Amino acid sequence: MKVLIIGGTGYLGSAIVHKLRAAGHVPVVFARSASGPPGAPFEHRMGDLAEPSSIRAAVTDDIDAVVHAGAPTGDWNVDLDAIDALCTALEGRAGALVYLSGIWVLGQSDEALDENAAPSPIEIVCRRPEVEDRVLHTSAVRGLVVRPGIVHGAGGGIPAMMVGWARARGHGVFVGETDVRWPMVHLDDLADLVVLAVEKGEHGSVLHGVAEPAVAVVDIAAAADVAAGGSGTAEPWAEQEAAASIGEQLAEAMALTQVITADAAHNMGWTPAGPGAVADLREGSYAHQVPAVQVQPAAAAARREDLTQIVALVRALQSAQQSEDASAFTALFQQDAVWTTAHGHRMIGWDEIDAFTRRVLPGAMRESTATYRVEHVLFLGADVVVVNVRQQPVTLTGTPVDGVPEGRPVYVLAKSDGTWRIAAGQNTQVHTS
Repeated sequence: MKVLIIGGTGYLGSAIVHKLRAAGHVPVVFARSASGPPGAPFEHRMGDLAEPSSIRAAVTDDIDAVVHAGAPTGDWNVDLDAIDALCTALEGRAGALVYLSGIWVLGQSDEALDENAAPSPIEIVCRRPEVEDRVLHTSAVRGLVVRPGIVHGAGGGIPAMMVGWARARGHGVFVGETDVRWPMVHLDDLADLVVLAVEKGEHGSVLHGVAEPAVAVVDIAAAADVAAGGSGTAEPWAEQEAAASIGEQLAEAMALTQVITADAAHNMGWTPAGPGAVADLREGSYAHQVPAVQVQPAAAAARREDLTQIVALVRALQSAQQSEDASAFTALFQQDAVWTTAHGHRMIGWDEIDAFTRRVLPGAMRESTATYRVEHVLFLGADVVVVNVRQQPVTLTGTPVDGVPEGRPVYVLAKSDGTWRIAAGQNTQVHTS
């Protein structure tokens, strides 16, 4: 089948694209840009969920099915109109419309809830059951809803945010009480379930993408601390205090206890095989380690400890930005450092950098943030390196932000008294056409 994936460049959508392709289907990515990454083995079509005409235009006669893995737009009426546009465009075709919702629509649940449970949504997804109903009750197409648990894997999602908190605070952090439990699912397992839904899911079905029904959040936070290089400790973060930092709605969601089963998904033949959330954080895709960094061959082995410290510095920069901690941010600079922002603002000396950071960083991450990945390290001498970094804009839950340029920071680091610090930095936005 030829399958259009809405949100196909995001955290969930990109995994679904690759699983569909591996299963022999032809994925087509619906995104705000018609051009995919260089060498991408699948087609991109340009459109916007806020423009129903662009949705209908993307669902051409050769499209057999659609997977909607896009995040809510922030306007539920827009989201409902998008579903209507998809149903109209797909009318009469044998393929499916699979909508990815989420288990937060079920609200608090101390006892196990299966796919037959009635929705009781929390505020952040208050009208998502309406979107689900529109998919499930359409007569135009085979409509299904997949509700993922909290997704982990590939170093992303909400667990990645918790790793960032652990780096910034020096210990694991969880919102709410110690008895909070989350339903979890590995990214690859969720993508497998979506492929099953496309291929053989029955109209009107609700499928829970949950591999672990109830994992203690304190264990997840402790594992996040290990992933951040800590000893595995975790402390609670009062929901009211967290709300002031991450917003009331997200804080409510992260303090939510849920016990969710996936009976219908298992009965359809879904067999999750990925690692559990705690193991993934401690030993898997989030584990504390030096990533594959390009470096001149002579330095790769001899400078291993330096590489570890350099990657840790960039991670600390990311954590300071994500947590809006100006003191932690400026502590990474030398006294005579030179810093130029992506918008061309240049500062010379620590005092200028500190004053600027304290003015612009608080509140800057209210809607989105960024991840930093070291891609190349060039040793110019024993104590000086040039570091090339990929800076990717992401939502507060770790999903890449469509339409926002990436950054390509270049840092000059110098080592003094055994500690690497930023001597100079230049960020450059990447605009594609």
